[in-house]
Amino acid sequence: MAVLNSIDNAASEIVCVIPAGVCPPLLINCRLPNWHFLPLPSLAGVLKFTPVDTGDYHYCYYYSPLTTRNSPRIVKMGKKMLNQVVQVKQTHWQAFASCFLGVRLVKNFSSQGLLFGGCGSPRDRQRTGEQITAPCIPSEKRLYCCRKFVVSYRPLLNLFGEITMLRPFLLFCAVCCLTLSVSAADWMQWRGPDHNGISQETGLLKDWGSDGPKLVWKVNSLGIGYSNLSFANGMIYSMGDRNGNCFLFALDEKTGEEKWNVNVGPAGGTHEGPRCTPATDGKLVFALGQFGDFVCVDAKTGKEYWGGNVEKDLGGKVMSMWHFAASPVIDGDNVVVPIGGEKGTVVAFKKSENFGINWRSSEITDSCGYNSIVPMTFGGKRQYLLFTVNRVAALDAENGKVLWQAECPGRTAICSDPVFLMEGNTCYLLASSAYNTGARFFKVTADGGKFTIEKIAEDNTLQSHHGGIVQVGGHFYFLTQRELACVEPKTGKTLWKNRSVGKGSIMAVDGKLIVRSETGDGDVALVQPSPESYKEICRFSQPERSNKNSWTYPTVYNGKLYIRDQGLLLCYEVK
Repeated sequence: MAVLNSIDNAASEIVCVIPAGVCPPLLINCRLPNWHFLPLPSLAGVLKFTPVDTGDYHYCYYYSPLTTRNSPRIVKMGKKMLNQVVQVKQTHWQAFASCFLGVRLVKNFSSQGLLFGGCGSPRDRQRTGEQITAPCIPSEKRLYCCRKFVVSYRPLLNLFGEITMLRPFLLFCAVCCLTLSVSAADWMQWRGPDHNGISQETGLLKDWGSDGPKLVWKVNSLGIGYSNLSFANGMIYSMGDRNGNCFLFALDEKTGEEKWNVNVGPAGGTHEGPRCTPATDGKLVFALGQFGDFVCVDAKTGKEYWGGNVEKDLGGKVMSMWHFAASPVIDGDNVVVPIGGEKGTVVAFKKSENFGINWRSSEITDSCGYNSIVPMTFGGKRQYLLFTVNRVAALDAENGKVLWQAECPGRTAICSDPVFLMEGNTCYLLASSAYNTGARFFKVTADGGKFTIEKIAEDNTLQSHHGGIVQVGGHFYFLTQRELACVEPKTGKTLWKNRSVGKGSIMAVDGKLIVRSETGDGDVALVQPSPESYKEICRFSQPERSNKNSWTYPTVYNGKLYIRDQGLLLCYEVK
């Protein structure tokens, strides 16, 4: 009921995800103005409500994860029904849907499938086993960006003896697209919705010109630090040292005006300032200070629910002298942070207003690096990629147990997250760090719940220091100590290198790369990814550069490009 009560009663249309385990009776007899609810016959799925003034219902459908080969379960809502259903078959599926008012009802769930309403042509209804057809949903590209689905069409004629034509189906299509686009554009934590540095926004400017994109606003009050940005409900969350303390704060997305701030812990450190990017689910925000102070606060007001210190309270330990830098990752009910230490390198806190720990990875007790975990679903298992001073490994998301691991030593500082290319039951993995360690390429194979890993290649010239790695079009791109490189994941072969902007950071959006130099004028370049050669479209220099390295990654959200340099935050229009 709390979830439903959070929905704006004035909404005209909404698509909701109901998480597994929600008891259907909770929804019975629930009444909101112009809303119609019916008892639900199953435990998890997508539920669509359509308020109408005429008294006519449209429809409500609901899918049981227990339903595999049987017909999907449909709840009748008046005289209008679907004429067919697109059933998406995938064992583990990360929920795309969220309330388009910004209320995320569930982050992840596992099921045997999901249902979409459809009204395709007769030719479309004959298709089976094709990837990502769904012709009735106009935003086919965005759906594809969410996941690769295998779809089949199943007619539902005369269900409950009703005529199966849906009256205003285009309205439903529009809502589906809106829901998909909101989810696809979410940037609520470090490196975006899939933790891979890739934004799924589309329709951006193809060229910024020599002067760069239009500057919408700027603020110079963020303080000292390297924290990146996360976004939810019209707010920007970041961190910075100000007046002797480390602060977590929220800014207005439209203007950059500060809405609230929370004192997380002391300021300072080697290379002063926090490095963590806050994580939010729209309700809560989690953040880690450079000295291990960890807090959970209210996303709207900044009210602190709980906090502590991962070093003093949990025995956390960093690999070297630059203090804590990992960003928390929200995944389902877990808030996952690598903190290091003899009791376990990774901790999964409960995503809750009340403090709790779901598990700690006692099988791996390495000191943590300065990177974060990377979630992925592989071989039927939700798992967390981990790159430490000694190894690359994957932990079971449910309990922190080791699923697979391989020796992969780092030295001094491991800063960039590992990156992967998934092809069926095979995962090609790259882990790279600086200080003369370089890149190591692995092949991980899944077979019946078991995993095997083998090293493919290594190259100590491919050193990713702070700037991250992205996988675009089946190739890895990253800025090494001096240049941009394109690498083949399956062989470890370098296809090309180019000076580009020099050493710096990278992200991908709308089929292009944005690379940012960490030194000099802080050049920002737009690059067309290609395994054939380096293809730069344009570049511009950042105004008002500080005298420190610009280690904060570029970020694109809601058609805006954000560039942070210590206390300065620049917001550019790129759509």
